Amino acid sequence: MKNLFVLLLTLATSGLFAQQKAIERFFNQYQGVENATHLNISGNMLEWISNAKDENGDYRFASRLKGLRVLSLPSSITVDASEVLHLRQSILANRFEELIRVRDGKELVNIYLLENNQQVIEEVVILVEGETEFTLVSLTGELYREDLHKLEIEGDAGDMFRHIPDDKHPRP
Repeated sequence: MKNLFVLLLTLATSGLFAQQKAIERFFNQYQGVENATHLNISGNMLEWISNAKDENGDYRFASRLKGLRVLSLPSSITVDASEVLHLRQSILANRFEELIRVRDGKELVNIYLLENNQQVIEEVVILVEGETEFTLVSLTGELYREDLHKLEIEGDAGDMFRHIPDDKHPRP
């Protein structure tokens, strides 16, 4: 009986571990592919950026960022539809909330948030599937929904962030 319990616990833990690593695995699989664009900003660079002040003299919310990763794959790089489906399913299975899904012609944009119990956003994931490229963005840190309004992202994803509803409860 004890062995059965240990086996079930191991299987449950390994499944959760696999779900948490799906985004990391996708980045690792494609970041070194020829013609792929990969950006990874973390650590000292984010600290340096966070020391900058905005036009009002306030420190930018970048001080609460831990990492920013972007992977952009042109249409010449084949991304298997089953891999993208597995990535989406893993994101949702790992407590992410699908905040926005927009299809415009052949382009599909998904934005997912991972919030803790205190409504602090720990990760934002953006998936953009278009005719000419596939883009995956992962933003980690300690953010609030109002911080997302301040993100200066061009295109549809940036427009969507400006329309995200504020927190249900006031900030702690």
